[in-house]
Amino acid sequence: MLGDSPIELTKEHIAHSRVIAKGERIRDVQRLVESYGGRKSKWVKKSSPLFESEGKFCEYHWDEHYGIGRFEISEGSQRKMIVKLKSNTQNHTDLSVNQPYFVIGIEADDYRLLNDAGKPYLYPHEFFDVIDSAQPIDWITQYGEDGEQYSYPEPLNEVGFFEDLFEQQPEKISIFWHVVNQTLSKAA
Repeated sequence: MLGDSPIELTKEHIAHSRVIAKGERIRDVQRLVESYGGRKSKWVKKSSPLFESEGKFCEYHWDEHYGIGRFEISEGSQRKMIVKLKSNTQNHTDLSVNQPYFVIGIEADDYRLLNDAGKPYLYPHEFFDVIDSAQPIDWITQYGEDGEQYSYPEPLNEVGFFEDLFEQQPEKISIFWHVVNQTLSKAA
């Protein structure tokens, strides 16, 4: 347990942690120095690997200074829909079994996600277990004439967007990767 936090870091959390900010690039570094001591340049903000908690993927964040300790641990919940492939099929060898995938959008009830080759293809929803069903609040959701769901972030919600993307239209490529990078950075 760290300070007043009821959250406990495991050896695995610490061993597999990653640095997400250092020194002057930590938002509250001056407050950390004033509260706990040390030099600004020696403070790091760390993040644990993703783990599953109560049906949602989460990670821990904390501030750390070598020689002083770890402080102010918090739990960050991912606000992205996450699925896992149930079992691999010959038709979808570009996906890994039990690998979590962020869903980029839903089209006619199927999931669009980045496969292992980094391509944003659609995959039948029946092939996946839903790990976190929380659809992002920035998705625009519509339903077709048969009740099928269509949900995307606004910039990707244009009819024909993915056709244009796969036809290598520079503007669509730029928009797509901007949205994906924003989505992934919010999840980090």
